[in-house]
Amino acid sequence: MKKVIKEYIDVLANIAIGIVFSFSSFLLIINIYHQSDINYTYIKNDLDSNTNKEIRKKLKNIEKNISTYDINAYKGNKDKQSLFFIQSKLKTCVSSINNKKFNTILDKQKLNIVDIYNMQQFYQSNIVNDCIIKEIYDITIDNSKYKSTSLEKIKPFLEDNIDLLKDSTDYVKKVIKDNSNYYYSNRTSKQTLYNNIDDSYYEILTNYTKAVDFIEDFSVWYKDEVGDKNEKSN
Repeated sequence: MKKVIKEYIDVLANIAIGIVFSFSSFLLIINIYHQSDINYTYIKNDLDSNTNKEIRKKLKNIEKNISTYDINAYKGNKDKQSLFFIQSKLKTCVSSINNKKFNTILDKQKLNIVDIYNMQQFYQSNIVNDCIIKEIYDITIDNSKYKSTSLEKIKPFLEDNIDLLKDSTDYVKKVIKDNSNYYYSNRTSKQTLYNNIDDSYYEILTNYTKAVDFIEDFSVWYKDEVGDKNEKSN
């Protein structure tokens, strides 16, 4: 009797091992199959290159606009410390964006879903969190440091743009999450994936551009606020 029970237990154990092995193999096959899909590559075109050049040009223009202020040489009638604080914020903002990682992202000619993920992460971390929220949003809420009548007037513009930019890649995050799921692809699902990679790339690139445009507009206001740094105060 004991021998029969033991044999019965051995059979059940072998069945369980077989089920686990089959399920593991199934997941492995799906993973390999799905990986071949997500390796789809989008190749940038001349229009993309022109957009990248425009973004870099705008970043240089921002740096030029904020460099017009020299706290030691300024003789205007605006509050020197306020101008200095805003200049520091804008400099930090540009530094968090215009770096080696950002240039690597812009210069890459072939993009897959991993590159889209990296673009979205850079946008969220460096552009939105480190620049838009930590630096520019801080200017809108800290009235003790920034004493400027004209700044008060443009605060609604700043706040509206910050609200739009901080949640602007939610669609892309959803696409990336959906594409990380295991499934057997068919022609329709593959085409959807390919379209999503293209769409997501342009969605993020558009937001890169919008964010830099916003910062550039703010830097133009700052340049006008400073005026002629050698201007004699009345």
